[in-house]
Amino acid sequence: MHNHSKKKCHIYQVFYDENSRRACDPQFIAYKNPHSSKYFENQIILDLYDQGKMSDCEFFGVVSWRIWQKVKKIPFLEKFIVEDEKSCDFYYANWWWGTTNSVWKQNEFWLQIDLTSWPKKIFEELGYKLDLDKLNILPSFYNYQICRTSLYRDYIENLLRPFMEIMEDQTRTDLQSWLFEPVPYVRAPSVTGVNGQILKALLSSLPFRRRDEFLKILNQFLGNIKIANPNKVSPQNLKNITGEPYYTKHSFVMEALFPTYAAFRGWTGKPFSR
Repeated sequence: MHNHSKKKCHIYQVFYDENSRRACDPQFIAYKNPHSSKYFENQIILDLYDQGKMSDCEFFGVVSWRIWQKVKKIPFLEKFIVEDEKSCDFYYANWWWGTTNSVWKQNEFWLQIDLTSWPKKIFEELGYKLDLDKLNILPSFYNYQICRTSLYRDYIENLLRPFMEIMEDQTRTDLQSWLFEPVPYVRAPSVTGVNGQILKALLSSLPFRRRDEFLKILNQFLGNIKIANPNKVSPQNLKNITGEPYYTKHSFVMEALFPTYAAFRGWTGKPFSR
């Protein structure tokens, strides 16, 4: 059992059912998600904030039960942060291959869709004068940032919550139409461990764009084969989550919010894994 009061980091790991519970890592605090949301981990971050869970710790974070299928496993993430002397404001997971692109640029290239036109308008409406094309945004993916608690609260109060409130405004029909456009995303098979190392070695000589194009085709092919990707989400399950039998833009926009806010505020970050 976790003695939360003695932990410097409160990192919650989300699970949904018995299968996902068995995949949870005991170094984290297991958290059963009571409801599915098109905002994925971001809704849980808000829920935990509202429940007063962001207290009695120096760093806070939320990860999914699939974290070690996406990035290289670290046996003791809190120890990694402590041994780094907590030198950074947050620690993040880079894309499995590793990239210097921001989440916005990487996802737009990967998915070949517009993910920034409406977010730029919302940032401006909320009073943030920033340029997504020029801002030095770190490649923090998957919503797996482990951040100083005081800064995480700042982010939630001043960007995450108001941004989500605007995205939920049903009177903004143009925004809603944009958000609910289908996203051609296929949940990637596990590429960590030996499989990932072999794939990296085979593709390391290719230029970035050629490499990404190959990976995109490979992902789409493997992602649709059940035996290669047992974690593929069915259209029915997606409908339960997003309201549509496909991925919508909500989660892809939200994935990029934290690193954008961190860059705007000048917070320092370091990858804990890729």
